[in-house]
Amino acid sequence: MPPLFTVSWTDDSDNVCALVEDTFEEWITMKSQAPSGLLRPFRQNSPSSERRYFAAGLTETLRNGGSQTTKVTAIRSLDPLANGSASGQITVDVHNSNQDAHAQFRSPWLIRQLIARGVRPRVAEDLLMVSPTIMRGADAGEALAEQVTSFERRLPIVVMSSVPDLFQRLFRPYSNPLIPLRRDHRTLAGIAAGTARSCAGLATVVLVDEPCRVVFNEAVGPYFDLALGGLRVFRPDADPAVVNDAGRHPQRRAESWYTHPTAAPAFVGRLLASDAVSAARAAVAV
Repeated sequence: MPPLFTVSWTDDSDNVCALVEDTFEEWITMKSQAPSGLLRPFRQNSPSSERRYFAAGLTETLRNGGSQTTKVTAIRSLDPLANGSASGQITVDVHNSNQDAHAQFRSPWLIRQLIARGVRPRVAEDLLMVSPTIMRGADAGEALAEQVTSFERRLPIVVMSSVPDLFQRLFRPYSNPLIPLRRDHRTLAGIAAGTARSCAGLATVVLVDEPCRVVFNEAVGPYFDLALGGLRVFRPDADPAVVNDAGRHPQRRAESWYTHPTAAPAFVGRLLASDAVSAARAAVAV
């Protein structure tokens, strides 16, 4: 069974194995206190006292009768060229027996906490974050254009256009008196934060103001531009010089995601899930 998704990154924590073990044990404690199905955890430590390796996992029985297995691995290495400084690699694999689970990706608590507690977590030179980057002004627009079009980039970038007046006109959240809407879901910054949490480890989120958006559009050209109030996901290897490449970077207009706080995370989650399925099938085919 191919993985639902795999996330792997570098971390500069003094002891990445201890970081992963402590976070995993806290996750297991949380899971055991929740009303859920059968939990089957496992752990494996390296025999060395230097803690060079740690692996653990959890298999959960789901309500639909299927199962999901999450495995986390940490490998700690010492770089002799950096005065013995520690670095490490963290990998999280999630397997799910229910194919319908591919419908939407949402970063689990374990991944979000490992990123938040880590030291400079990154994929190549792309920093992993659990919160959005706020970019304002013309200079930021130039910087964002360079970031989006860099061929060194490895992670998708979710760029969200902030137009507060337009948002106030379009925002029409579903009202349920039994489930009050959280205060941070009533703002664009809050929606961006929720989107960043939901895709932590697989993408980064940027919220831009209008001057930033205008200069960004001037730099990347008409086929890669960001609409007023738009949300666009730029996959890696974005090349504005190739007109046909624009279709790989889907966009949503303000009318389709300003209206409700769950619309942006849902759109990004479905896209990332689709990419993860395609990557898993390609790996199995090879």
